[in-house]
Amino acid sequence: MNRRHSQSLSARKVLPTAILLLFATAPGFAGLPVGATNALPSKIVTTDGQTYHAVKLQRVLPDGLLVQYQPDSGGMGWARLKFVNLSESLQQQFGYDPKKASTYQEGEKNAMTELTRTMREDSNISIGVLDQTTRSSIVVKADKPVVKYSSYDPAGPKPSQITDEMDGVTQYAFGCSPTFSFQISHPGAGEPFGFRIKTITINLDLMIRITLPQGEHGKLKEHEEGHRKIVEYFYSLGPAAAQSAGGLLTGMEQTSSAADYETARTETFTRSTDELRTEYMKYIRDLCGQANDYYDELTAHGGNGRDSNKAAEEAIQRYAPRVVN
Repeated sequence: MNRRHSQSLSARKVLPTAILLLFATAPGFAGLPVGATNALPSKIVTTDGQTYHAVKLQRVLPDGLLVQYQPDSGGMGWARLKFVNLSESLQQQFGYDPKKASTYQEGEKNAMTELTRTMREDSNISIGVLDQTTRSSIVVKADKPVVKYSSYDPAGPKPSQITDEMDGVTQYAFGCSPTFSFQISHPGAGEPFGFRIKTITINLDLMIRITLPQGEHGKLKEHEEGHRKIVEYFYSLGPAAAQSAGGLLTGMEQTSSAADYETARTETFTRSTDELRTEYMKYIRDLCGQANDYYDELTAHGGNGRDSNKAAEEAIQRYAPRVVN
């Protein structure tokens, strides 16, 4: 039998960044290119005429570079510099691939459509001018995991989520939905909007669906329960990871040069949500996926008789991150 776990229970958009976590062991982790952290010039002028000062590289994305910079008005800002607007030498340095960039941007476009709809309803964002004495705060709320079981007739056609080489499958989806309160500044017409995040509320959830054939399937069920154990373990780390992710954003000013307030608000909310989800998902969903792959390797997808509980524990120990206090 082939792979029996999946992260595609529902479409979740994630982007790569960094949080204060250390790996116990994490082979295969792909971060910044070697030597790239300090490789950017302190001043970058893009081909569309934008100038960024005191630039520091934060993350390499398929379509560009996520950087921290100092706005002319002071403070600290974040910007995504698209490869198409950077010099050819920087494109080559960071491995720009137009096809990968296009695929990545298509995913972003779909997510932006959904976020725009959400913003119009004003149901996912709280905007208010807070006085300077208001303390930054992060609140994390984690729902209990929801686990659903379904079965199918082994004599009939298999469900769409199970390929011919599989008999059972464990699917899962980690949810991370933030709400922000911003302190907003706007010097005047033609000047950029400034958004400083003061408070964040982060709602976490987990959905697991296990599909098995009808009848007796003891070993197969044990194997899928091992996948469930791994997934639930990584979810238990979620509050700490979400707190760390939120800590990177609170107090930081983000700027938008959008012409109107509504567009600037949507842009800032989208960027902040992407950054927070990225931080959370990298150390929860992504490491969970690696642990599940290793678990299948240890157990030969449940076919070698190895103890499922012990194999799951070994996979967890190999890929579990630990939070830096």
